[in-house]
Amino acid sequence: MVTMTRPVADPTREAAFVLLSAVLDRRVPLEQAFEPLDRIEARDRAAGHRIAAAVLRRPGSLDAVLEVHLNRAPPAPVRHILRIGPAQRLLLAAPAHAAGSTAGRAAPHARPRRVA
Repeated sequence: MVTMTRPVADPTREAAFVLLSAVLDRRVPLEQAFEPLDRIEARDRAAGHRIAAAVLRRPGSLDAVLEVHLNRAPPAPVRHILRIGPAQRLLLAAPAHAAGSTAGRAAPHARPRRVA
C-alpha cells in the first residue's frame, strides 16, 4: 500500500502520480486507489484524478509524444511522471508553463513510501 505521510510540494501532481502507480503498477481499480490520498484536500484529489484519468485514457498517444525525446525506456515511475505534463497540456489544455513545471516538481516524489 502507498501512503502519503510527508508534506508534498504539489499535492495535485502527487495525487496523480499515486493514482497512476496504483492502477498501472499494482492493478488497483482507479476508484479504489484514493485511500492513500485522504490527507490531500478534496480539490487536489479531484484535480489529480482528472490528470490520472487523462493519462489512463490515452497512454499510447502520450507515449508517442514522449518517445521522440527519449533515448531509452524510463522506469515505470519516471514514465508516470513524464506522462503527466503532456496529459495536462495536450488533453486538459493546461498552459505550457504550468504543465512543464508541475511535472518537474513531481519528479522528486517518484518513489512513494510503502507501508506493510
